[in-house]
Amino acid sequence: MYVRVQQAKRDGDVETLVEALQDDVEGHLAARYLGDLRAVAAIPALMPLLNSGDPHQRASSARALGLMDASISCSRLSEVARTDAVPWVRACATEAVGRLSDHGRVDLLVEALDDKDIRVRRVAVVGLMNAGRPESIPALREARKREHVYSRRIYSKAIRRLNRH
Repeated sequence: MYVRVQQAKRDGDVETLVEALQDDVEGHLAARYLGDLRAVAAIPALMPLLNSGDPHQRASSARALGLMDASISCSRLSEVARTDAVPWVRACATEAVGRLSDHGRVDLLVEALDDKDIRVRRVAVVGLMNAGRPESIPALREARKREHVYSRRIYSKAIRRLNRH
C-alpha cells in the first residue's frame, strides 16, 4: 500500500489517495498527501476522519482540511481543537482553524491561548498573527504574561505585527 500511496501522490492521483484513506496503516499519509495536493474534491472523504479512533488520521485530516481552506469543516475542526484528548491533534486542528478564511476562527484561537499544551498555544498565536486582527492584542498580552519567559518571544512578535495593522 505504501508504494501505491507514494506513487499516487507523485501522479496527483486523488482517486487512489481517497481510496487509501480507509487503510488503517496508510490512511493518515493519504490524508496528508491530499492536503499537500489541495485536492478539494477529497473534502467529503476527509471529514469523517476527524472522528477516527486513530489520532494520526484525525491530525492528518485536520491539517489537510486547513490547507484546503475547507470552511465547511470549521465547526467540526473547532470541536476537535477544543476537546481532543491528544494534545498534538488539538494543535493540528487549531492550526487548521487558523488557516480557514472563516471569520469565526479568531474566537477559537483566543480561547486556545489558555490550552494546557504549549503546542496548541503556539499555533494559536501564529494563527492570530496571520489573521491580522488587532483586537486580539489584549488577549495576546495577557497570555504572554502566563507563559514561561523563554516562550514569550512569539507573543511579542505577534503583537508587533498586529500593531502595524
